[in-house]
Amino acid sequence: MQDAALDSAAVLGGKPAFDLWLKGKDVWNNWVESNIDATVDFSYMDFSADELNLDSKVISFDGFIFPKGKTLFNGSLFYSAKLSFIDAIFYGVACFDGAHFPKGEVSFNGTVFHEDACFSLAVFDKGEVSFNNTKFLGLKVCFDGASFDEGDVSFRNTEFTNSSVTFVNANFDTGNIVFEDISNSNNISFKNANFGGGDFLFESNKVTNNLNFNHAIFGCGGVYIRDCVFNGEVDFTEVDFGKGDFELSHIDCYFGLDLSYSTFERGNIMLSFIDLKNGPLLSDNAIFGDGIFSLENLSVNGSYISFCDSTFGDGRAEFMNLKMNSSTVDFSNVHFKSSVEFSQLYSNKQCLIGLNASIFEKSLQIHDWDNCIPDLTSSKTSSHLSLNDVYFKLQRSGDWIKRSTDKNDASRIRRLKEISEINKDHQSALRFNADEMRAKRWNSFGFFRSILDMIFSITSNYGQSIFRPLAFLILLMFSTSSIIVFTSGLTWPNLGCSIELVTANTLPFIAISKDVRVHSIENLFSGSLLPEYFNLLMMSHGFFSFVFLFLIGLGVRNLFRI
Repeated sequence: MQDAALDSAAVLGGKPAFDLWLKGKDVWNNWVESNIDATVDFSYMDFSADELNLDSKVISFDGFIFPKGKTLFNGSLFYSAKLSFIDAIFYGVACFDGAHFPKGEVSFNGTVFHEDACFSLAVFDKGEVSFNNTKFLGLKVCFDGASFDEGDVSFRNTEFTNSSVTFVNANFDTGNIVFEDISNSNNISFKNANFGGGDFLFESNKVTNNLNFNHAIFGCGGVYIRDCVFNGEVDFTEVDFGKGDFELSHIDCYFGLDLSYSTFERGNIMLSFIDLKNGPLLSDNAIFGDGIFSLENLSVNGSYISFCDSTFGDGRAEFMNLKMNSSTVDFSNVHFKSSVEFSQLYSNKQCLIGLNASIFEKSLQIHDWDNCIPDLTSSKTSSHLSLNDVYFKLQRSGDWIKRSTDKNDASRIRRLKEISEINKDHQSALRFNADEMRAKRWNSFGFFRSILDMIFSITSNYGQSIFRPLAFLILLMFSTSSIIVFTSGLTWPNLGCSIELVTANTLPFIAISKDVRVHSIENLFSGSLLPEYFNLLMMSHGFFSFVFLFLIGLGVRNLFRI
């Protein structure tokens, strides 16, 4: 009997709980100090200010301390101008499931929840709802299925100590939603949440795990996520962003950002100053509406970016100042209805920018690319496309025999050459032709052809250089002259005659060359027999001179080609 009495005394509910609350904070807290393990049950009670004959329209629990047992406000009714739990302390689990909060302000500012806090299916009426400077120290903070009416909802300087925060299936009306300077949250989930006409601001926050908006719906308000650190993944898959703007800026994200299958209507989209530490940026099968799309100042470390099968509407799309760092970028099968600009793309190693099988209805601009190869195979462009600012170093492996690491590089570069030729950009076409040949060497080319290709590359850079074959020709002339002098026992004064002989042999098509050759031989050998090697040496010299002269002519022709 004594145990039963203790159990009964450990639960405070109904009218006794009501009467004790009406006596004020000091009396209440003294009781809690003596019954620290008790359970408090206000479930389904009516806290209407009118019914309670309160002097003010405020239902106040300011400074109240609740014991280590559960504190239950499930289904409670708070019909007043204001409900306040400022600086209240809940040592046990706090349950407000299904509670109906007043049309006036609801304040949990400075409240401390030592255990789980549950607001599932709670209804917040038209007033402002604030959890500013609140501490959630439990593992679970649940607002699943809660409804927020016209008032603003704010979580400023709120601390979630490794708490998982969920707003699954929550409904927000026209009020603004603000999460600012929150810290130490484990996961935050807005899965299937419905946001109305207010703005959603998520700023200067640190989330130690994932942020999830999967299947969420936004209305006319904008979504602004700024100056945040996410140690997990940010998930916006299958989100309807409605008519508002979307901004994601100054973000450190460790395990990726996913916008796949999301839909944007008329709002502008700005993704800027995002550092993806390990994970990818995914936006496959997304539909971007008629607003301006901007992706700029993005850093990706060894992962990838993918916009496969997405559609961009009538607003222009800009991709600027992207640092790939050996990553892959995939825009295959993307439909761009307006103009597109890709500028200032950098990578420390070769990076593939896949634009294959994409459709560009208006202008496509590509400039200031470094180590990034655009793959435009099977793509369709409708206007002039300049590639003269696209530079990359073909990634090859091997010490002596360097082979392209990707056999498909040749076809990609061939497409770039084709576009340059269509646009009469001969210099770019030559440059891409050289890279195409390097990509084929030791892959599609056999041994002998690869050797010839390598010689062609060394001696003239595939017909792009005049200096290289000219330098080789001068070296050949001086070497041949030196051989004639030293092997024939001649003296240095005869070096001039040998140079005249070699020059005449190099330029046989000049009329005077024949007479110069005969005169130089007479001066060098004074009518004696010519050395046995002499004719072979001259014929070899003449052959290689012809080759180098041809390469010089090829370089001149390519330089001044109209």
